[in-house]
Amino acid sequence: MKSWVCFLMVTLMCVACSSRTTADEECDFLLNLGVMASLNLNLPQYNPLNFPSNPVYVPNIGNAGVIVTNTGTGYVAYD
Repeated sequence: MKSWVCFLMVTLMCVACSSRTTADEECDFLLNLGVMASLNLNLPQYNPLNFPSNPVYVPNIGNAGVIVTNTGTGYVAYD
């Protein structure tokens, strides 16, 4: 009985494995866009970017907007 259960589990594990090897193939619903934007840090909605660790959401850029953060040494953006 144990050998039958082991055989069944190994078979199910082999069938459940995917043949995809890259993470990009799993995100078919997102567009691969190049994003180029400039933000005026003098505007009140971008004022938190003058201080480190304060993220700001910028809509209508990229797939569903961009989150920009001041790291203290520069700015990073996440799409």
